[in-house]
Amino acid sequence: MGLLLVLNVMGTDEFGGYGFAMWVMWTLLIPVLALGEATSVIVGNYFGEKRYEDLLNVVKTSMVLVIVIMLIIAGIGVLWWQSLSAFFNPNPAMVSYSVATFWWLIIPYIGFGIGTIFRSIFYGTGQTRYIFYIACIINIGMILPFIALIKMGIITASFSSVMMFYMISFLLDPVLAFIWARKVVSEFPDKKPVENSSV
Repeated sequence: MGLLLVLNVMGTDEFGGYGFAMWVMWTLLIPVLALGEATSVIVGNYFGEKRYEDLLNVVKTSMVLVIVIMLIIAGIGVLWWQSLSAFFNPNPAMVSYSVATFWWLIIPYIGFGIGTIFRSIFYGTGQTRYIFYIACIINIGMILPFIALIKMGIITASFSSVMMFYMISFLLDPVLAFIWARKVVSEFPDKKPVENSSV
């Protein structure tokens, strides 16, 4: 939210272009979010039944599906984002910032999709404190200092600087999720379930 305020102060074209890009992106992300929710439920069921191998297989399958979906979204953006933006908004400046937002954030959003599946492990196993840790690191450890540096005039607020910071914070999310998801998985009992182990 703080970074949105910075964009809003910079100008209506920047904020409008970013806002349109996010509206389209989050609409396209609906299948990824739905897959993340479904994976959380299945992980929870398998974790309760101590079917750890099946749990990991579901996570791996969901991860592959998310990567495929995100690559399709990236392909749609590469081919049609400019035309789509121009169709919905006649303002050339906003269209330009919308396209720039797509190019800045498509790779981080692929990371976001991957992180969504890692977070299903936290939800399904009840280890949700790791989601809190990730949020604290990114919001308190990164975003608040960044905004403070802008307010103090140490960093110049520009569209590129804000997009770069968004990119870094979005890419850090799946990295942290992966590290803690591995920790959670490493704590699963070594013995494999002996009954009803098929998906």
